[in-house]
Amino acid sequence: AVVSTQSTGIMEDSKALMAGVNVPVKPQGTNDYVSQVSQLPKYRGPPNIIGQEVSLLFDIGSISTKDLTAVCLDPNSKPCPVQTNYLGNVASLTIQPKQPGIYSLTNIKWGPHPMSSCLLNVEFVDEELQCQLQMSPSTLAPRPVADVKFQDISQEEIELNTIIKLPIIGSEDDLHHLQVSCTHVDLDKEVGVTIDKPDRNQLLASILTENGGHYKLDFVVNGKHVNGSPMNFFVEGEVYDDRCEFKRNPEGHILTFNENMIDFTVQTDLPEKDVQLTSRVELPDGTEVLVSPSN
Repeated sequence: AVVSTQSTGIMEDSKALMAGVNVPVKPQGTNDYVSQVSQLPKYRGPPNIIGQEVSLLFDIGSISTKDLTAVCLDPNSKPCPVQTNYLGNVASLTIQPKQPGIYSLTNIKWGPHPMSSCLLNVEFVDEELQCQLQMSPSTLAPRPVADVKFQDISQEEIELNTIIKLPIIGSEDDLHHLQVSCTHVDLDKEVGVTIDKPDRNQLLASILTENGGHYKLDFVVNGKHVNGSPMNFFVEGEVYDDRCEFKRNPEGHILTFNENMIDFTVQTDLPEKDVQLTSRVELPDGTEVLVSPSN
């Protein structure tokens, strides 16, 4: 089965991923923290609703211009496209909700600097779009979490069948309690992560991208996400899934012969996903024929 997806990010190849860890150092003093926060755009009031679009506005004032980026997941944890616009001293992140529910905006960054994540509670009342904003703590704010660092690959170009090798640096105790997991968001399917330990203060997490689409990496120590977790990234290519099976007819057979036609039914485990079934039949002479599906 092929699941339709849409890219929301720009990525890089696996060799570049091994170039080194580039993680901003956590501010050590109150003055450093205040200085960083003062250089970030400020949220400008409640969400702005125009037609069927919801926008978050930011005052950028006279601070240095950088790229504003974010990742959005809809109520079904499917990626929702985010559009960035700039007008004078105002920047905006805009989404177009298709259904009611909670939309999460994460990995909001001003250049390399992380900002507060947020949740958008979307409702449709008499076909009119309504939305409420709920803020999450800024990733710059002090947290009682482990000091574990890893490279941000959310904006890298990653191709199919790439082995991502992600160095993770931290104290021996934090790395001992660190749990790294990977999920294919489009398929809601766990992806294997291999962990090696080159030395006591470093781990090397390896993930094979056998499928295109959106992925999510979780880094958890003692039940708490570390700074930068969860991290989303995108793999170029189609999304294939093998979670489908032949459905037997009332007589218990898989194939039904109808004059010069052979019918069979395939059932997928992804009933809520946009799935396109691809089937091929090999004839006795070795020729492959593409089968036309019908709903």
